[in-house]
Amino acid sequence: APPSKGITGLLGPNGTGKSTALRILAGVEIPNLGDYTKRPEWEAVVEHYRGTTLHAHFQKIARGELRTVVKPQYVDRIAEDPMTAEAYVAAGGGEAAPALDSVGLSARAERPLSELSGGELQLAAIARTLATEADLYLFDEPSGYLDIVHRLQIARTLRRLGERKSVLVIEHDLALLDYLADQAHLLYGESSAFGVITRAMPMRTAINTYL
Repeated sequence: APPSKGITGLLGPNGTGKSTALRILAGVEIPNLGDYTKRPEWEAVVEHYRGTTLHAHFQKIARGELRTVVKPQYVDRIAEDPMTAEAYVAAGGGEAAPALDSVGLSARAERPLSELSGGELQLAAIARTLATEADLYLFDEPSGYLDIVHRLQIARTLRRLGERKSVLVIEHDLALLDYLADQAHLLYGESSAFGVITRAMPMRTAINTYL
């Protein structure tokens, strides 16, 4: 289960379930536990994981006691929204200005989302996630579309967030993930078929094992 604060990475090949695991931990998707005959319910998930570290996590989700926020993965879809970058970020429920400043997008705050580049849309998505008050923050490939300068800026911003909140990150840039995360779970298996998740291990150990 994600710790109460700090940054945890999910590292593995494409198609092994990283994004699915992230959505489950966020409470966005309910695992069916291998039973395709009925609609999955959180009560069954909580009971299934009784006695494990995930039990309390899923119990909080089932009770609505864990606030989570997931950064949109497909940021190009954000451009379809008619709002400005500032309005989009503010729609997350928090203050837009500090969030936009933390990702370096203040100068584009009044621009419509449709006028932003792919990298700027990524920054807007990250800013909105940061502006949302939550207990667990989940970022699926936050460095996509970003140049090295903005990647480092986002990494520093997420590091500061991890000092007081729990953060879960999927990231294929190994150098960035090494700098960013405190620990990581490895995923392995058959692409688009199944994936197995290891216990958390120190970041450097995870990367060396992955390579």
